[in-house]
Amino acid sequence: GGQPNDTFELLEFYGNETISQLYRFELSLASRVDNDLNLPELLNQPAKLIILREEEHKEVHGILSELEEIGREKNFAFFRAVLVPRLWRLSLYYQSRIFQNKSVPDIIKDVLKGAGLRADDYRMDLKSSYQPREYCVQYRETDLGFISRLMEYEGITFFFEHKGEKDLLVMADENSKFPKIDAPEEIESFVGQGLTTHDQEIIHELAWHEKVVTGKVILKDYNYRTPETALSAESQLDQHSPGLYYDYGDHFKTAAQGKALARIRNQEIEAARRVITGAGDCRGFHAGHTFALVKHYRDALNGNHLLTQVSHYGSQLGGLSRIGNGAGEAPAYRNEFTCIPAEVQYRPPRLTPERRIPGIMTARVESAGGEYAHLDEEGRYKVKMPFDLTDAGQGKASRAIRLAQPYSGSGYGMHFPVHAGTELVWACVDGNVDRPLGLSSVPNPSQSTPVAAKNKSQNIIRSAAGNELIMEDLKGETQVGLKTADGHMVILDDKEDEIKIVTTKGHTLIMDDKDKRIFVGTVTGHTLILDDDNKEITARSVKGHYITINDDSENITLSDAAGKNMFVIDISNNKLIIKTQDGNIDIHAPGGAIDIKAKTLKIRTDADTEVKANNIIMKAAQDCSVKAGSNISEEAQMDLKQKGMNIKSEASMEHKTSGMNVTSEASLNQQVKGTMVTIQSAGPNTIKGMPVLIN
Repeated sequence: GGQPNDTFELLEFYGNETISQLYRFELSLASRVDNDLNLPELLNQPAKLIILREEEHKEVHGILSELEEIGREKNFAFFRAVLVPRLWRLSLYYQSRIFQNKSVPDIIKDVLKGAGLRADDYRMDLKSSYQPREYCVQYRETDLGFISRLMEYEGITFFFEHKGEKDLLVMADENSKFPKIDAPEEIESFVGQGLTTHDQEIIHELAWHEKVVTGKVILKDYNYRTPETALSAESQLDQHSPGLYYDYGDHFKTAAQGKALARIRNQEIEAARRVITGAGDCRGFHAGHTFALVKHYRDALNGNHLLTQVSHYGSQLGGLSRIGNGAGEAPAYRNEFTCIPAEVQYRPPRLTPERRIPGIMTARVESAGGEYAHLDEEGRYKVKMPFDLTDAGQGKASRAIRLAQPYSGSGYGMHFPVHAGTELVWACVDGNVDRPLGLSSVPNPSQSTPVAAKNKSQNIIRSAAGNELIMEDLKGETQVGLKTADGHMVILDDKEDEIKIVTTKGHTLIMDDKDKRIFVGTVTGHTLILDDDNKEITARSVKGHYITINDDSENITLSDAAGKNMFVIDISNNKLIIKTQDGNIDIHAPGGAIDIKAKTLKIRTDADTEVKANNIIMKAAQDCSVKAGSNISEEAQMDLKQKGMNIKSEASMEHKTSGMNVTSEASLNQQVKGTMVTIQSAGPNTIKGMPVLIN
């Protein structure tokens, strides 16, 4: 980190490296006391450990994550330092965030970039294709833990190469991507040969571990987008191995994804079947590299092996006289390692804890613009998680999540859409942070509940627009009210024993069981009352004019408001009564019918008018005129007949016709004229003739 190469002298070191984990080297250092060292300035700076391998320098690059001065003697100060890869910096970022519609490799690239690693600081040697994840959450974990968890899930390994004065992160998903150690890659086994001297790198201890592992893997899951599809996959690499590993909820969306995951899980288990541990002094050993074991007394172990873990120890204490009996000791190096046959596909064990939310959380419902929530074609919501620090626009902060409903099915159910800004309670399917499910909405002081202490006996459904259903449960006062935002209202009232319907303007319908009546009223005041108790129907205008039908009195009455003018149908007496403030008219037909038809009919009296008859028939095809300036009187105890083409009876003063029998006939003309004409007979008086002339 800007210091001369001879600033520190290495006394000893211990290091450990494992595939898919960070390496860590603890270094014991000495530096002359006259070196001007500022420890904080050395931290987080590039550093390298140089190990001599024959004539070559083997370097381990990284940064110093820890540095402490532990003492001094004479001209030297002593230090302890920790060397780690630059990837270690990701452990300093602890956060929660959401990635959408990105594959695992793309997510890893974003995370590495955010931690300051450039594209040339890592290499992705990936053969498989990785589908975009609709929704992937980093939740309360370090960036390192997050990408480690993703890679372990997908079966991606990572290791390090040390080239070009830096540590290079390498990610791979098949064994062919693991490089060989630097030549010579063939390492001899001296196991069982006793103490011996050698001038080449050897393996002097080797243990061969074999164990029975689970043979079959079955994975199963459910994808609500394709509920009719049974998602199940299995893998068995060794048909003779017993045992079953069955897991539900590994979060795969298709059968093909499930099949690939089942194989990865199977390979992860198989990698533990044969494990070789050993010790030697090959300085070229690094986790994630392969070597060839040769000259082992068991030929089955000879061949290529993949180093999965290597522990290094080196010392050169003889260079400092302060180290008691260490003076004169030669530099030493040794290692211990774990490896598997290179032909066995290695998958990293899933050591990073899965992030789970065992309880519930809240989120804010997002809008699509305006007050309404962002709903997709499946009725799912977009929400803003409280832990999400991104500034994604409305509808882009989360995947579409389902909201649980109290009742649902194919084409039916209940759904009360929540609005933008509503606080939503959600949980995770199986606790998996990548599988959110909305549970319900909850009130808060900014979004108060419609039921509180003051109306605790009410059950209320109220929409954001103001549509409302209120169910009053107070004993003895139970009531159900339905109201629209504009004020239309239906009330079912058990206390008043009535149902009331009222429009926004005030039109009213009341069905009253207590008083046994139905009331209909308009906003201006017209009313209709159907009264079962009084057996009466009354329709009344706003000015008070009314029509009444009364079954008790058997009357139908039409009246003005003051009751001065009235029309009554008297059913019991079979008559019609017309009452006015000037008089009454009764129409009564006890044994027959009254039939009045006319284009124009006028009957007017100033005194008395009386028409009585067994039979009175008056017909007029054209004209019938009866006029009286004073009196007209026609009377017949037996018969009174008048017929003729032309009949004229005329008197300027007095004209009388009377008798037991009076017959006046004319086939052509009959005329009786005179200033005074008197025809009188005590007995028969007959005048006949073809002509009878009396002059």
